[in-house]
Amino acid sequence: MAKITPKKLIGNAVLLAFIFLFVGLFLHFFGQGSVYIAAFGVTAFLMFMSINLQIPRLWAIILFPTLFPAAVIFPYILNNSHSLIINLIILTISMCLFFYFLSPSLSYQSYVPFVLLYAININAPIEHFKMMLLASFIGGLATSIIYFINHPKDDKPTKEVFQYLTLYFKQHTAFIIKVMIGIACAYVIAFKLDYAKTAWIILTVISLTEVDLEDTKKKLWKRIVATCIGIGFYTLFLVYIQQRHTYLVPLAVIIISYIYTFVEDYFVKMIFITFNALNAAVATMHLPAPEMFASRIGFIFIGAIISLIIGVIYHYLHVHNNKKNTSA
Repeated sequence: MAKITPKKLIGNAVLLAFIFLFVGLFLHFFGQGSVYIAAFGVTAFLMFMSINLQIPRLWAIILFPTLFPAAVIFPYILNNSHSLIINLIILTISMCLFFYFLSPSLSYQSYVPFVLLYAININAPIEHFKMMLLASFIGGLATSIIYFINHPKDDKPTKEVFQYLTLYFKQHTAFIIKVMIGIACAYVIAFKLDYAKTAWIILTVISLTEVDLEDTKKKLWKRIVATCIGIGFYTLFLVYIQQRHTYLVPLAVIIISYIYTFVEDYFVKMIFITFNALNAAVATMHLPAPEMFASRIGFIFIGAIISLIIGVIYHYLHVHNNKKNTSA
């Protein structure tokens, strides 16, 4: 947990109020389908208050209102195509574009808002496409404004910017390859299953993939155990609050969200994320809670296995290649 001070208590309360206001306005103007766009929009402009891409601010103004709609457009294309091969090509090219333009800040996980929004939209047919496209553009525009205000002017010539992005893209090649292979494998499974919330497989792969295999192993067990604990807490929430004291549900969700703003540990974060993901899934997908529980555990386990296998294979090839170079 983060160190709690009076300033932190007030600051997080103001932040939470702003988040609820922003999400509420999105839902009011764009409908329930925009909830994830609003959520990841908030994530993006909170991240880019401090993350500097070190590119001209004009580029940033164009970049974010492009990446957010892209996270809606490409999944929409995938959902309307029935060719697995074509879809994998589209998925690979589009994901590479995200990683390329965000490459200077990949170590800060700057890809998270865009790639996770992309993943969530992959197996969830987008209703009111034009409205969602407008919502994503506004989310990107809000991020651009925040970025413009918080970062100094950078006048790199266009040629230098591309050289700069290419350099960082190459530096992160190992990580990008692992993530891309993991996403592709997860997508193939999700495509074949054709079931609600298979995006959880892809989200797990993105969450667990690290350059170092040991880091993946540590996160893997934390993710699985935290998921089970999160399901347990959500079960208690369903039985003792949602079913018996419905009027307390909004207050309980606000309190849980407020506590989450102080959490820094990955394991604890995953407990909260599991709770919120199940709550959102039961509410938006209108599927029985037991079915969501089984899906959550099953899909996260599949995603974890994919991440582990890719990590082990990459580690073996990397070690083998180093031994070969050393002996040569």
